[in-house]
This record gives sequence, structure tokens and C-alpha cells, in this order.
Amino acid sequence: MPPRRRTPRRPRTAATLLAAALVGAVAVPLTTAAPVQAATGVRVDLRVLVVTAGDPSSEALAVQLEREGVPHTRVDLRDAGRPEVGAAFLVDAATGAGRYQAVVLPSAAPAGLSAAELQALADYQRRYGVRQVNAYVYPGTGTGATATYAGALDGAAGRVTDAARADGFSELSGSFPVDDVDPGVLEVYGYLAQPAPAQDQRVTPLLTAVSGGRSGAIAWELEADGREQLMVSAAYNGSMQWFGTVGHGVVSWMTRGVHLGHHRSYFDVQVDDVFLPDGRWSVPANCTPGDDCVDPSVTTTDIRMSAADVQRLSAWQREQGFRLTMVFNGGGSEAARAQGGGRDPLTDELLARKGEFAWVNHTWSHPYLGCVQIAPTVAGQPWTCATDPAQTPRQDPDVPAQAAGGLQWASQEFLTDQVRRNADWAVANGLPGFDPTELVTGEHSGLRTANQPADNPFLAPALQAAGVRTLASDASREAGQRAVGAALTVPRHPMNVYYNTGTHQEQIDEYNWYYTSRADGGSGICEDDPATTTCIAPLPAATAAQARASFDTYLAPLEVRNALRRVLSDDPRPFYAHQSNLAEDGLLYPVVQGVLQQYRATRTADAPLVTLTLSGQAEQLRRSARWAADRARVSAYLDDEGVHVSAPAGTEVPLTVPADARASVPLQSYGGQRSAWFTAPTTDTVVAVPATARGGYVGSAPTATPTPTATPTATPTPTATPTVTPTPTATPTVTPTATATPTVTPTATATPTVTATATPTVTATATPTVTPTATPTVSPTATPTVSPTAAPALPGAPGIGTATSGQVLDRAVTATARWTAPTTGGTPVTGYRITATQLSLLGWPVRTVVVPTLAPADARGAEVVLPVRGAPYRFTVQAVTAAGVGAASKPSNTVWAW
Repeated sequence: MPPRRRTPRRPRTAATLLAAALVGAVAVPLTTAAPVQAATGVRVDLRVLVVTAGDPSSEALAVQLEREGVPHTRVDLRDAGRPEVGAAFLVDAATGAGRYQAVVLPSAAPAGLSAAELQALADYQRRYGVRQVNAYVYPGTGTGATATYAGALDGAAGRVTDAARADGFSELSGSFPVDDVDPGVLEVYGYLAQPAPAQDQRVTPLLTAVSGGRSGAIAWELEADGREQLMVSAAYNGSMQWFGTVGHGVVSWMTRGVHLGHHRSYFDVQVDDVFLPDGRWSVPANCTPGDDCVDPSVTTTDIRMSAADVQRLSAWQREQGFRLTMVFNGGGSEAARAQGGGRDPLTDELLARKGEFAWVNHTWSHPYLGCVQIAPTVAGQPWTCATDPAQTPRQDPDVPAQAAGGLQWASQEFLTDQVRRNADWAVANGLPGFDPTELVTGEHSGLRTANQPADNPFLAPALQAAGVRTLASDASREAGQRAVGAALTVPRHPMNVYYNTGTHQEQIDEYNWYYTSRADGGSGICEDDPATTTCIAPLPAATAAQARASFDTYLAPLEVRNALRRVLSDDPRPFYAHQSNLAEDGLLYPVVQGVLQQYRATRTADAPLVTLTLSGQAEQLRRSARWAADRARVSAYLDDEGVHVSAPAGTEVPLTVPADARASVPLQSYGGQRSAWFTAPTTDTVVAVPATARGGYVGSAPTATPTPTATPTATPTPTATPTVTPTPTATPTVTPTATATPTVTPTATATPTVTATATPTVTATATPTVTPTATPTVSPTATPTVSPTAAPALPGAPGIGTATSGQVLDRAVTATARWTAPTTGGTPVTGYRITATQLSLLGWPVRTVVVPTLAPADARGAEVVLPVRGAPYRFTVQAVTAAGVGAASKPSNTVWAW
């Protein structure tokens, strides 16, 4: 069997300038503040307003909304024909419905918005309880904070506060890195801030950072003037890793956790050419024999995995809790068996461990399935398509040709046979989970390329005949999904570890060839296309040790960043490498492991990486594309009843709600939320109801009527001023004994007249009614002072105890979770929420189930029914108080549902 060959793919450029422009911020004057309360009796459409000035930060937020599929309207302040952002734009005059559930501005008061527009936005947010994100601000007047440092934040250690995790950022475990790709380039300019609330303001740090021994907030929530705003003081753009890490949290914060859209972090690595050998790069000749070497005297030894390589892969997968997808060619196995007298150690080892991998058809023998290729005769020239059956030199002389459109093509019969033979081999060898409707052709051949401007006209009918419905394509050539006959493509991202390298020296030598100038001994390709490619100084590779150091410190981190950027962008497209990268020096391992480690370092266990099948990836891409086209026809809003959705028949809609929401559509838990795609009803239907009020337009605040512990005594004083001090936990009405009942109704937008004879203090969350104890004397100049107090703190994390396996009750299996009480922040615990996480046999989370009934406040253990027999589980526990649900405990030990 000849080695596989293809044109080597050049990695993405090593030096990318990641800089963000500064956006000035001018503070809006604040009036007397009142705490943000639940707005009852209002309707708010599930759509976000993004006002942008073309600045990197607001544009990044628009990109994040698009990635998740959150409907949004974009207003560009640079557009002279933009609409006026006034009351008519924000509210439907006929129904009184608010048109936007959140607002994004470039800064707290961008210059492109008039004073009237800023006032209209503020009034709208107060009326409907809508939150605002100010994409990039200077911590100064009106922001609730002051700057303690200004400058580079590259490489800073970021942290997510407990308050943030309780309000939108629930999938994050705590820490995250701020980008520092190139030490010689300023990438993240920003400000570290300290809260400096004015009177009647409350400031809550959400994201903090430590840089050069200095610490401060880089994102905080400001509650003032009946509004909630998120201030961000560190620069970012849509490609930055730190923004990719926190971006979904910003979306969840601004929408209060209720929005259309779907968020997951996907990661699938597909290994091509399994069972085949691959050609090897020639370090002296700077080419690959059988591919682009024009000198027939240049030879190298092919690269093929060994049985020991399979054993290493198996151990690595168990250690990492991650499974690779084997894209295989059965013809390679049969050729090796024929050469080995009926036995091939690689095949034997892979088939002995076949249950440890996923499997995808890569055709029987990996021929080029496009046009008949005519090989170049001059170094550096590309191959061309044959126009005549007698034309030479052919790169694959054994491929049967069929004429169409003036070119010679791999024939339809040959294409169908290549697919079917490999599928039959998979069935004969019992490859688990094999799906014959999925296919990856060799080099994605058959599809159009730069050298072949059209698909092989016989490809679509061959796929139809073989029953293929999902076909891989190359994302570096075609990023979008398209139909090929009845099949849908799945663009795959190349992991730029070269197919023709098995050692560090080969990899670095080939990289140097493509990315250094002619003067430095390279190909000079980087000089020929300076707009997209940057020349670098040659990486050291004279010895194996130097080459490994260059790979570990430069190339592997570069590829980890490239891959992680896509993982953090809700992109379901898979990555691909080659079997040669699992042989010899194992070049693929540090790249995949780097992605796993960096992602898992920032996420909770219930936000795992999701690996879809090729068909699942095609379906997710199809749904997303269809949703982008259909979402303008969907009606979705939130009112006191819940989330309403309706759409034309057959419309698939993505929905995200808080973990405690009740829903009539099936939703899956992920990252502390619940979300899924569902087919929308055709009539207005409530599909989900948030279980607890979340402020603003999400639910109604509960009303409590406490009994005062003492009756205030009255000493008539004509100028007395009652002080009303709201807190966000209840709406009490305090009515002492009185001979007269004047009413004091303070609000944030007016100055009421107060009539009183004493100075009672009332603690409330809404408009309290104060009835003093004596006949009042009217004082027309009295003015109430509204002073919010700090919200009760959320409870801390309980201490986790030892979990034990339980017993079989009827057909259910139980286990017992145990814990110790946490600090409560002054508010009594009302119960404990228990979460059971089912693990895979490799120890990675499979699914998370929240026990529907809270354990009693005095409980320190609870028996939990485990849904899947024979599976491992672990538990976390959260305390619940009137202030909300507290931080989760550490995970318990693992127990088994026997």
C-alpha cells in the first residue's frame, strides 16, 4: 500500500496583532437611586439591542450573541441613517411591550447618542427592569468605581467572583487567564478598579484581575437610579481567549439567564488515515516523496502507527478522559496483513481496543476522488486536472477515469465502491457505533479546491448510491455547510501538525520552510503574501532537543490557542490530524492535551466539552443556519406568566433558562443552566417559567408582611423626615397604631410631600406605606431619603462529607450524600440543594441531575435516588437562603450505583 500524500497545509500565522482601540466614556448624571425591582405586568421581547460605534468591544458582544443564536438588533452610531433610539424605538406603542430584554453600549455614554436618547434608554430600563452592558469604560464618575491602575493587563490572572457565578457566570469555576500571546505586543489595555459607590449606589465586582502585584475589578455591576449596568474596563475583541471564556457569562448576565439561543463548548479530534502509512517530509530536500518532490532520487521512510502507539493512545485517553475519532481505511489493514503473512500487529491492537474509539469511514484505500491529477514536473508548481485520458504523469494511475465537462474524473462506480467496501469492512470487524451514512474522503477529495474549481460531477450520485448523508469538508477552504446532492457537509478545522511529520525535527523543519524568508533558507512563501503571512526567524531545530523545545514552547502553544479559540466560540466543527501524529514523537498529544487542560481549568464539572458525532455536527450546523434565517419570524417574549414562544410550523428554536426553571419542552442541564432546541408551537404558548424571581422582567418579587418588634413612639416635630431604607429581600407594609393615616410614597423619580410626627425607619424593597403614631403636622418641605442597604450575602459553600453507596429500593438505586453547614451571610438556611453528577467510566461528567426536593435546613445528609444502575456518581451541595442559592461545595468522593 503506497503512503498517503497530500499538499502540506501551512499553519496559521504565528504573529497576530491582538490590539483593542480605547473607547472613551463620559458618565451620565445620576438621580436619586432606588434598588432594581421586579417589574410586574410588563412584557419584554427576547431580543437584545446592540449599539455599536465599530469599537472592538461592542462588536465582540454582537459576535458572541450571534455565536449563541441570541436574536439582536444592531444600531451603528457611524450610520447617518440609523434610527433614533427613543421611546418609539424601544417600546411597542400599541401593546406597551418592551422590544429589548437587554442593551449593549460601547461605553456608559457614547458620544454618538444624544442626551435625549440616553435618557430614553435610562427610562426604558427603569420601567422594564432591563440591564445594560457598557462594553468598555474608564472607571470614573458615574461608573461606581475609580481606577487604581491603567496600562497593560497582558498575562493577568483573572478571577470570577462568587457574585458573578451566582448571576450569569455559573459555568466558570473561578480563575481565567488574560491573553498574552506575544510578550513584545500590547494586547489588553485596561484599568484595575476599586468600588467607589456614591450615595444610593451599590457596586458588586464580578470579574477581578491581578497584574504585577496590583489587583482590582475589570468588570462590575452598578445598581443605581433603578437600573443595573455592567461596566467592563479591560479591552477585548471577539478573538481574545479571555473574552471567549467569559463571553457567555456576559450574555447570561444581561438577559438574566433567560434568552433564545444555545451554548455549548464542542471538541472533537478526528485522526485520518488510520491503518495506512503516510509519506514523510525530507529534511534535506524540503519536500515529500510521492507528493511534491520532483527529484525521483529523494526518498524517505513512511510513517505508520505501531501496536505500541495504540497502547500509548489507549492509556492517554484513559488519563485524559477524552476519546479520539478514528477515521479509517480498511484497505490499509488488508494490505498490511497481506504483506505480513495474514497478520498486522497494528490492526490486531486497534481491533482489540475498538470499543475505546469512535470510527468514521475514510474510503477503502484513500485515493484522490476528484479530477485525475497530473503531477508537477517543476518544483513549486501545483498539480493540474487531466483533460485527456492519455495525459501524463498521473499521480494516481490506477484510478478509473470518466469524462465530463472537458475533464477526466474519478468514476462514479469507483467512488461508490470505495465507500461501500470500507463500510462493509467496518461491519465485518464489528466497529462499535459505526455509522455508514458518515464519510470523510481522502484529502476531502471530490469537493472543489483551488486546483479543481468544481465538485466531481459524479460525487453526489455516488454518495446517494452508497447511502451517505454527512460528508466532511475542509474548513480552511469552505467554512460554511453546504449540500452535495442529498448529503450535508461538515467543515473540519485542520490541526496544523503536519500529516507528513512524525518527529519534532521534521515538524519544525517543515514549519521553518514555509515561514522563513529565502535569505534565512526558507521557501519565501511568507514574503510573497505579506498581507496574510508573517515571516519569522528560523526556530532552532539542529538537534532533536532543540526541535522539541521549539515545538513545546512555540508551535504547540500556538496551535492550542488556535484550537481553543474555536472551542470557546460555540463552534461544533471538528478538528482533524493524521495517524502519523500519534506515531514516533506523538506530536498531536501536547496540542490536544493543552486544549483539554486550559478549558477544564476555567470550567465547572457541569460544563464539560461536548463531543458530537459527524452526523451530530452536521445537524447542529444545519439548525444554526436555519435559525439564523428563521428567527425574525419567531415571536418570543417574557411576562408574568413565563416565556412565550410561537412560530411557523416546523420552526426549531433554541432556548436557555435558569437551572430552576420549569419547562414544558425537554431541556438539558449545562453550565448551571438548562437549554435545548425544540420545535416551536404555532400558537402563543408558555414553554418555560422561571421558578424564582430574578429581578427586572423575570418573575415577580415575593411579598412578605413582617410584624414589627416594637411600636415607634411619636414626638410631634413639624420638620421630621422619615428615612426609608430599602433592601432587596421583601416588600413589607408596616402599620403602627395611629390616630391618623397619612401615606408616604417615595419613588426614585419624584419628591413626595411627607407628613409625619416621628422618624420611623422602615426596611423594604418596594414602595412602603408608613403610618405614624400621632396626629401629624404638615411639613411641605420635608424630603424622604432613599438609602439602599447592602443585599444579604449569599451563603458560602457547605463542607462536603463522605458519600456512600446505598441500597436497591424496588428497582431504584440510592446513595447518601453528606455535608456540613456553611457560613450563611446572616440569613438562615432554608434548605440544601443536592446535585448528582453521573460520570463516565473514564471519570468525566456525563450528565448532571439536580434533586428536585430541597433537603431540610437541619439535615446534614440525604439519600438520593441514582437514575442509572452501574454508573459512578459524585455529589455537590448548595445552601439555600432567602438571599438565594449559595456556592457549591467541592465534589464528593465517587460512589457507584450497584
